[in-house]
Amino acid sequence: MLLVVFALPALFRVPITSPAPVAGFGDGHKPAGAEAFDATLQRELAQAQPAALFIGNSNTYTRIDEARLAALIGGPVLVQAHDGTTGVHWYLQLVNHVIPSQARPARIFVLFRDDELLSYTGTKLSLVERWSQPFEPAFAAMDQADCTTRSMRLRAGAERAIQAVWPLAAMESDNLYPLADAVAPAAILQGRPTATFHAELNARFGLGHLRPITSDGMSDLGKYEGSDDFAARARCSVLPQLLDAAQEAGLELTLVRVQRRTWDGQDHELEAMVAQLGAYAAEHGVQLVDFSGDPAVTTDWYGTVDHISDEHRGAWTELFHRRVYVEGGDR
Repeated sequence: MLLVVFALPALFRVPITSPAPVAGFGDGHKPAGAEAFDATLQRELAQAQPAALFIGNSNTYTRIDEARLAALIGGPVLVQAHDGTTGVHWYLQLVNHVIPSQARPARIFVLFRDDELLSYTGTKLSLVERWSQPFEPAFAAMDQADCTTRSMRLRAGAERAIQAVWPLAAMESDNLYPLADAVAPAAILQGRPTATFHAELNARFGLGHLRPITSDGMSDLGKYEGSDDFAARARCSVLPQLLDAAQEAGLELTLVRVQRRTWDGQDHELEAMVAQLGAYAAEHGVQLVDFSGDPAVTTDWYGTVDHISDEHRGAWTELFHRRVYVEGGDR
């Protein structure tokens, strides 16, 4: 165990190389053999000419009842939301589909959860390819940005040190990542005494944690695994380009944070990040509406995971209309 303690300080000083922000797009060019551009979203927009457009993932289409909201606002509503998508996809939807379609919704809403807008590693790569042009300047800019922060270097150092004495750790990410993410950075960045860090680290390898994958006692350490450096995360995402593109096109964009089923407001790092996100968006003329903590959204409204159930989708839609259209997004 002493190997971990003595190895950590040295490893923390080793810089790490940033991953390519979007797989295959390291220099901004679409990789060879990638899927061709698909203009289906453009055609849908041109045909629908919506008064309100919703972009997001499953937490969007399980919340918005198009017909109900259309009746409330007196105009057509279109939801273009796809499972598993994040900020990278939503940026591509806006710049490569919404703007070229010549559809001009009165309002465009991007619904997100936690730090999804700041995602810089593309999931659903097939959609990234189909929604991308041959060259994406935003991806090239991300490739040139310094996406490493002190927290990221600390985490990488912690992972290497842990794996040096626990080779199987790499196969047990449920144990490794919360430990490396929460214990090591917290010990150093938050100024806790070294002895406290050593004691906590050693305790994580105690017999009480030798259970199958469950990582008992560690699950509360890593609710939010993002970097505490918001500026770096924004710089290494497509968020700046998303906001700039909307502003340049004269689109009224609103960011809407949806509430998790288990939200309690106690993840202070995450809440601080969302507050910074809201301030950053406001600087670009974009409003952020936060539904977390809304007393009207009770646990019985939820279906699977953080989705709103079918029977309560209409109620959530009406709440959305009241909060955003009637009250202006302020509670």
